[in-house]
Amino acid sequence: MTVVHGADLDPSLRSTVDYCSDAVRVVLDAAATLGHNEGELQVLALAIYGTVVELFSACVGLAVLGEPTAVPGILRSMFESHVDLDNLLHESGYIEHIHASGFEQTLKVMEASSLRQAFKDGRKAEYDELSAKLADLKCRGKGPLKIWQRCKRAGRLEEYEGLYGLFCIDAHNNTPALAERHISEKPDGGMLVSFFGPYDPWAVIRRLDVGLSLLFRAARDMHGAFQVPAPRVDALAAALDQMKANRVASQQNGT
Repeated sequence: MTVVHGADLDPSLRSTVDYCSDAVRVVLDAAATLGHNEGELQVLALAIYGTVVELFSACVGLAVLGEPTAVPGILRSMFESHVDLDNLLHESGYIEHIHASGFEQTLKVMEASSLRQAFKDGRKAEYDELSAKLADLKCRGKGPLKIWQRCKRAGRLEEYEGLYGLFCIDAHNNTPALAERHISEKPDGGMLVSFFGPYDPWAVIRRLDVGLSLLFRAARDMHGAFQVPAPRVDALAAALDQMKANRVASQQNGT
């Protein structure tokens, strides 16, 4: 087993990281122009958007450190947040599904065997209130939604079956994912298990590309819904496809 850390970034990955870092700054500058009307819908939309931006920034930070293992899991959460944002911006009633999910998750914690008695004795009124609110939402068809249901509602079921599925595969501890993260072959044919060891920079680049696309989609959705122009975001998003094409050509030429 080896433990290595701090290796220099591949030049193509360094270029991608720099571009992504600049993109985050542009998106943040544009986000500063987004106000809200004090209504819950706009406040929650801004909060979810903030989550999308910060999760992508975390992916970039891990790439800078040369520690990309957590990137697929973060991208999965980023995708889920963007789907919620997509739904919220196009359907005001979606906010009730968000509330229902929060109630259900809190109740599950309260009902856990290790905590059940404590909540029963000390916070029964809160438990009863949350239970009643969740029951009311479910009766009105506003109960919690599974991720595939949220994707279907947003017209993104194909992304759930493809892109989201890839995030899950890469984030879980299946054999291919573990091999990519930690296992390589020694010169003598033996198996080498490394912590913070060599990784495929192009795999990281491809994942950052996906995250960047989600970031730009979220930014354009927000600025469109709030009717606040973001020309620098639009320009960067329009240039992304060309950057990808140039990178692919560079990779094929071995430069």
